[in-house]
Amino acid sequence: MTYVLDSAIRFGLDLAVKATFVFAVTAVALLLLRRSTAATRHRVGTLGLATALLLPILSAALPQV
Repeated sequence: MTYVLDSAIRFGLDLAVKATFVFAVTAVALLLLRRSTAATRHRVGTLGLATALLLPILSAALPQV
């Protein structure tokens, strides 16, 4: 029981760190694109959100580095 809980907590913290990194990269990209069109900024924001939403699937499917 403890092993499962430790594993779930570790997985959740790992996802939180990765999502924070994805959102930080997205925020920097949006700052750099502030003079571009709204459609371009929207695509970048949507891509960042979609990447964060796919993180649990990608973390489980891909090998760890």
